[in-house]
This record gives sequence, structure tokens and C-alpha cells, in this order.
Amino acid sequence: MAGISFTGLASGIDSDAIIKSMGDTRRLAIGPVKKKVEENENENKAFDELNTKLLKLRDAVKDFRTLAGSPISKNAISSDDDSVGVSASNNAQVSSTTVTVTNLAQAATFSFDDRFTSATAPLFPGLTGTANITLTVGTGANATTVDVPVSNQTNLAELVAEIGELSGGKVTASPVNVGTESAPQYILLMQTSESGLEKGSLTVAVDPAITATGALTSSTLSQAEDAVFTVSGIGQITRASNKISGLLPGVTLDLKREGGPILVQVNDDRDKTATKFDSVVGALNELIKYVKENDTITQEEVDGRLQNVYGTLAHARVDNQVLQSIRNAISDSNSGGLGTEVNILADLGLTIERDGLYKIDANKFTEQLATDSVGASTLLTKFADTLGTTNGIIDEYTKFQGQVDISKRTNDDENKSLNDRIERVETNIEKQAQTLKLLFANLEQKIGKLNSTADSLSAMLAGAAARK
Repeated sequence: MAGISFTGLASGIDSDAIIKSMGDTRRLAIGPVKKKVEENENENKAFDELNTKLLKLRDAVKDFRTLAGSPISKNAISSDDDSVGVSASNNAQVSSTTVTVTNLAQAATFSFDDRFTSATAPLFPGLTGTANITLTVGTGANATTVDVPVSNQTNLAELVAEIGELSGGKVTASPVNVGTESAPQYILLMQTSESGLEKGSLTVAVDPAITATGALTSSTLSQAEDAVFTVSGIGQITRASNKISGLLPGVTLDLKREGGPILVQVNDDRDKTATKFDSVVGALNELIKYVKENDTITQEEVDGRLQNVYGTLAHARVDNQVLQSIRNAISDSNSGGLGTEVNILADLGLTIERDGLYKIDANKFTEQLATDSVGASTLLTKFADTLGTTNGIIDEYTKFQGQVDISKRTNDDENKSLNDRIERVETNIEKQAQTLKLLFANLEQKIGKLNSTADSLSAMLAGAAARK
């Protein structure tokens, strides 16, 4: 007689596989959601790179903006650079002048005539109590007075450190060995940090208690002096520094030695201007290439079917919007009627190629600058201001809460919602898995009992059959 059994339930069901399969099936439904999250993250990375390239373009046009002065770079020349150096910013005027240097500005230098054989031995062993070395730096409203205390234990190294610290860096002190390495002879040398009489002059007073010990009784002073020079058309000038700025607009003079007259000239540097504008065109073309590369839609075959493959910015509009705004600025920029030969950027040799990139003819650019500097300057400044000023085209997209930032935050908000949705699905899958595990566990327990009962019944039936 056949036995009673419940085969395949207690031992034949792979509950873990069933639970995993059910979870994987439900996860297939959120696959597109995860893909969208990834696409948004990649798009935001692309927005960051777009922002970087826009800022690079903004930096490239900054020298052509109104704030930079003239958009045309300047070249400054000195007939004797060893005597007078010269540099000029964009807002310097084309000019020619002469400079004659009568006196160079200098800081004060002071030293005591004492010679010390050691930088660590006490300087004033016979001193009783504490005394002061008083330093006065500068004159009038710029004067600062400092008392430097010393005792019979003060050595040269300590005194040097105290002078620097208490003067707030206005006086630099140092021990200078005027002897030899084997037989040192140190002097205390002090120098003011600034040149010119108002801030660089130095007066030193020594407490009589110190000089009574025989120390610091005599000294040598080279007092601070102002620079004195003459500029043709202006006259004699006095300054506290040898670096002279603000006298001639946009021009900085560097007085190096006395002499003159020295010819100083400022000219338009058209080649440098062309190079800078070429950098603008280069930065613009980088932006165009980046947008073009990331805006593409291609097709690839997957399982015998063609599928569209979108670039990271293919679904975005902000990249094309800013690019179109810049192209409009290029075509709309004009000299406002001030130019004779240069009215639009094409007059300076700017052209657009068939691939959408721009090209500048450097020779035509420099020639037109020489022919019509007024028209060229006005045109370049208007174009640069349109692109690169605060609230200009580039700033509208790159600033905080600008168009790029808004696009990124839109993606972030969407991803937050999508990730919440994914998390809810995963939570539900986990809850379902736990429920199924309990059900299968109970099922296994009941089947086990049924199988045990079946075994008992089979044994009883077999015994009854045998007794017959």
C-alpha cells in the first residue's frame, strides 16, 4: 500500500529565492526612476563645467570692460630703465614726458658705535635696575614713540627681538658682525621699515643710566629722505617712496637712481590687445564646443533595436539659452556711431566658421585699432560690459540663484522626491520580505507536523495490514 506524504513543501521550496525574485521584480519598476536620478546628477556635473567655462569667458573679457579703463592695452617705455622704470595700466593716456631724479627716497639707518664680542653676553653688566632706549619713528601725526627696557642681563639678541616686537615692525634691528668669524665684533643696526621723512625718520634717545656704564655713548645715523624728482609739464614733486603712482593716470614710476632727464613714453600696445582678444575668442569657442558635445543625441543598437542616447545637456535649455544670448551680443554690439572704420565686431576681423566657432584675424584687428581707435575702444567696451559686468549676460547665469543655479536646484529637488520614492519602495520590499519569511516559516512548521502525522498514519496502516 502506498504511503501518505506531502512531498515538495517542507524540503523542496527555496523560499529565499522566491522572496528575492519577488523583490527584484518590484525593483524593475523603479529602474527608470534610478536612471532619472543618475541623469540628473550627471546633468548637474555638466552644469558645473558649463559654469566654469562661463566664468573663464568672463575673466577673459574683464580687461575690455569700462572698469579696466581703455580696452586697448598700453606699453610703457623708459629711455633709461636702470634709472627710472615705468609700467602702465589700460587707463593710462598715450603720452610722452621726461623725468629727472634729484634724490631717492630712503629709510633711516642707525647704529651705535659700540662693538660687542658676543650676541649672548650681557651688554650692560654695570647697570642698576631698568633703563630705556627710546625710539621715535616718523614725524608729526605719523610719529610713534617706543620705550625699549633693558637691564644688566639684557644681551644683544634679546635687545634686537625687543626692538622689533615693541615697535610693531616699524623698526627692524639686527646684530651685524663687522669683525671676523673667529673674532666677532657685533654692532646693533636699526632700520625703519618705511622710507620718507613722515613715516621713516628715526630718533634714538638713550637713558643716562645706560651711558653712565660706558655703553651706547655715540652713534651713526643716516636719516630717512623723501624722493625728489621733476616731471616735465608738472614741476618738482616730493614723495615718501620711490614707487610713484597716481601722479600720471595709470602710470607707475620706479625711481632707481639719480639722474635725467629720462624720457618716459606710453603707447597703445595693439599686439597685446589682439592677444587678449584672441583669449576671449578661445574661451568662447571652448564654451561652444562643450555645449555642442553635450547636446548631442545619437543612436545605438540594443538587442536588435535602435535606442536614442542623450548627451548630458540634451534635455537642458540653459546652455543653449546662454550661448544664444552671447551670440546675440556679438551680432548686436556696435560703436554707437562713434567709429569711422570700426562699427561692429566683424570690422575688427571677427568671423564665424561653418562649424559655429569664431575666428579672429589678428592682423586686421591690429590694423583697425590703429585706424580707428575710438570706434574700436567703444565697441570692445560695450561688448565686454554686456558679457562681463555685474548683471551682465554671464552673471545672469553664473551668480547665486542665477539660471545655472536654478537648473541645478530643480534637479536636486526632483532627485530628492525620486529618492524618497525609491526609499519607500525599498522599505515596502523589505517589509514584504519579512512577512513572507514568517509565512514560509509557519508553512514549514505546519508541513513538518503534517509529514510527522503522515508518517505515523503510514506506520499504523502498515501494522494493521500485517495483522490481517
